[in-house]
Amino acid sequence: MIFKLIHSIIHKLYKLSIKALLLSNKEKYTKAFILNKLVNLNIESLDNLDYKIPITFEKNKPMVFNLNGIKIINSNLHRRHLKNFNSTFHNEAKKILKYFKDDAEKTIIDLGANEGEISVFFAKKSRCKVFAVECAKKNIEILNKNISLNEVKNIKVLRYAVSDKDDIKLAVDFKSNQTGVYDQNYLKNTKEGNEIVESITLSTLLKEQNINFVDLIKIDIENSNYLVADCILKNSDKIKTIMWELGYQDAEKYKKTILELDKKFKFYIDKNNDYTELNLNDVLKKIEEDVRVDTDGFDILLFNKKFDEGKGINI
Repeated sequence: MIFKLIHSIIHKLYKLSIKALLLSNKEKYTKAFILNKLVNLNIESLDNLDYKIPITFEKNKPMVFNLNGIKIINSNLHRRHLKNFNSTFHNEAKKILKYFKDDAEKTIIDLGANEGEISVFFAKKSRCKVFAVECAKKNIEILNKNISLNEVKNIKVLRYAVSDKDDIKLAVDFKSNQTGVYDQNYLKNTKEGNEIVESITLSTLLKEQNINFVDLIKIDIENSNYLVADCILKNSDKIKTIMWELGYQDAEKYKKTILELDKKFKFYIDKNNDYTELNLNDVLKKIEEDVRVDTDGFDILLFNKKFDEGKGINI
């Protein structure tokens, strides 16, 4: 609380001092002096924070983040700092791109596309068709801006809340980069409970979009992550690779699903920016330790055993 108060006071003094300087002397040399000091101050601040992700600033335009060769606007700076990867991996998708072993066209589904970090990266860096599925209207607006900014044409944006049932009207709880969907009555008394979206199951999505095979599906839909479990099991022969966030649910439910998926998939987790294989017991132990109903848990990668050539992941 004290830190926020001090920050607020410094911020106001900072703005007042700039205004005072400009009021006392509006000629161009003073403005150039202030601009130079502001830029140097920002550079020094970013260095002190050890902030590595390249950012472009333009007057009257949103910040643009360069995430390993793609441009992303309107990203949350606070979130980016929490996810401040080393200079090799500003974009999570880059970690898996090296496993694309051939130039054959891929089909990629991005469940919880958000602002498009994953969708745009794969669309720009690989030969593929991307289905970007997002429920929040504001996220879709930003996603479409980022698609245009990167001049990619191979992304199809779909507005749905992916769930375990079709054609249910759900309320969107939009909180910056984390978006939850709930029964309409859950948010009826809140200011953000008016945005309603249709639900769809993964099985119906595949059918409606005439998708017979999925090379890679990313699942990061917060409190709905577990709701796709049944469809994953039903369509496991059609899916080659899954990037799945395990969280926001009781650990025992995920453990039951993993026991079934073990028959057809190998399990990997990100360790030191690479994927390391885990055996079934290690996965179950990690779920028991890390998965809770109120947290995002951890990400796991599943690779279909029928495509295993003894050389590891081969998307």
